[in-house]
Amino acid sequence: MSKKCTPLCREAHFEVKMYKTLGDRTTLGGSDVASPLRFTTLHYVTFHHTPLYYTTLHYTTVHNTTTTTTQLDYTPVHSTTLNFTTLHYTTLRSTTLHYIKLHYTPLHYITLHYAPQHYNYNYTTTLHYTPLHSTTLNYTTLHYITLHYTPLHSTTLHYITLHYLPLHFTTLHYTPLHYNYNCDYTTTLHYTKLHCTTLHYTTLHYIPLHYTTLHYTTIH
Repeated sequence: MSKKCTPLCREAHFEVKMYKTLGDRTTLGGSDVASPLRFTTLHYVTFHHTPLYYTTLHYTTVHNTTTTTTQLDYTPVHSTTLNFTTLHYTTLRSTTLHYIKLHYTPLHYITLHYAPQHYNYNYTTTLHYTPLHSTTLNYTTLHYITLHYTPLHSTTLHYITLHYLPLHFTTLHYTPLHYNYNCDYTTTLHYTKLHCTTLHYTTLHYIPLHYTTLHYTTIH
């Protein structure tokens, strides 16, 4: 008689997959288990073509991790630190990022749809030395986000709201900032300080600048 796999059994199978290592590295690939990872530390983990659907990551630390074609759909990420993590061809849809720190994390061909990024007095979404390559931000709200030494290459910003966003030593290359003629959405800079910021071939179309301070800003 075949035994029916219970949710506990499925979670156990997932745990076996996660901790089955090859040498010093762990590979997660093709798992169909929508299991939450809570208080989980992932070291030297490789994700290959791994969809994570409705997966909650709480207080999860990811070190030296490469994700290839990993899709995060409707995945809330809470208080998660990604150190030296590379995300290639990763799509984030309707994803909430709370208090995220990205250190030395290159983001290649990343699409963020309807993704709010939040701040509180204890934690913040901080991008340190994070290059953004060919990244599209659609209808994305950035609240109190700090960008330190963050180059933006071929980045498209559609209808982005930037609130209290300091840009320090930030280079914008070929970065169009767009405006919706229906006046529904616009790229607005509120109380935005640009310190030592270089704008190369950047187009500003009908962009309102409210209480925006430009310090040592070069516009080419």
